[in-house]
Amino acid sequence: MKNIIMLLIFISLSQCKPLDERNNNCIRGGIISILYQSPFEFKDNDTLYIDDIKFAHSYVADSIQNGKFLPKEKLVFFEVQEKQAHTKSNSISIGRILAKKLMHTGDYKILNSPELLTTGVLKLQKKNKSLIEVCTTPNYAASIEILIEE
Repeated sequence: MKNIIMLLIFISLSQCKPLDERNNNCIRGGIISILYQSPFEFKDNDTLYIDDIKFAHSYVADSIQNGKFLPKEKLVFFEVQEKQAHTKSNSISIGRILAKKLMHTGDYKILNSPELLTTGVLKLQKKNKSLIEVCTTPNYAASIEILIEE
């Protein structure tokens, strides 16, 4: 009897899914605003999810250019013999890179290109006008707001 109970407990525990950090940090809206806030101190697990598109952060320019990565607080664009050439990230550069990646999917439109280039505030909407879900890991370094709920 004891073995059967232990087996049932083991089966029920093995079917549990790991907690997804983003479940508690999600918003949904028709138009979303994102602004990265300094000081930029991204941890290795800091992640932004926009409709299940996962964006992590990286120091490496090639990763950012070719993958679903956004810059960390600095961007290494050249390295020779353990010496690095890098530039600091800011809200405008991170917002522009995110906007380009979202527009490249064909599903989103950027509503405020001039404002994005001057303030770093990114306002986006789906082309089909359905809701956007934005999730983050805890303490993510961006202010994310719903501008229009539907």
